Amino acid sequence: MKEKFITILLSSLLVTSCLKTDDISNNFSSELFPLTQGNKWLYVDSFFTATGNYFGKDTFRLKAATTINFNNHVFTPITDQYDDSIFVLRADDTTIYMLRPHGEALFFPVDNSQPVKTMVYNGGLLRSLIYSERMVNTSFPSYKILLIHDDGQWANFRQQEYYFTPGLGIIRGSNQRKNSQGNLYTTDSYFLFSYTVK
Repeated sequence: MKEKFITILLSSLLVTSCLKTDDISNNFSSELFPLTQGNKWLYVDSFFTATGNYFGKDTFRLKAATTINFNNHVFTPITDQYDDSIFVLRADDTTIYMLRPHGEALFFPVDNSQPVKTMVYNGGLLRSLIYSERMVNTSFPSYKILLIHDDGQWANFRQQEYYFTPGLGIIRGSNQRKNSQGNLYTTDSYFLFSYTVK
C-alpha cells in the first residue's frame, strides 16, 4: 500500500511539473505605461452580434511604434500588424492620456477620494471615467477606465472599456455600441494573452 501511494504521488508530481505554464508572466516595465519601441502585446478578441450572440474569435498583435507630436506633446501610437494605430498614448511617471478623434482624454491616474473620476471634453461629446477601485479578479490587478463618445445619436455612440495594469498596459477591454432602441451591446471583447515589455 505504501509503495502504491509513493508511486501515485510521484506520478502526480511528474504530471503537474510537465503541464504547460500560462503565456503570461510577471515581467513588468518600470514605465507607468510601457511605451518603449519594441514592446509587444498579443490579444485574443471575441466578436458578438447586436443580439449578443458570439460569432468568432481572432488574435491581434500590437506594438509600440515611433512617436508622433500632437499639440506640442509626444504621443506613442500602439499599432497593429498593418501599422494602423489602435491606441495613441502619452505617459509620464504619474499620468496617461489617450488621443481620441476629439482630442486627448485622461486615462490614468485614479482619484482615491472618489469612486469614479469623471472628465468631460468637447461639451460632453467625450467622457472618461476612471474607477479608483483596484480590480483583483483580472489576470493582473488593474483599474477600470471607460471612454465614452456620445453626440446624442445612437448610431454614433461608442463606449470603450479598458482594464489597465501599471507597468504592463491594457490587459482587457471591450467595445460597446447602441442599437436603434438605445440599448447598449458589446461588439467585441478582448484579453491579453502574452506580452514583451522593457
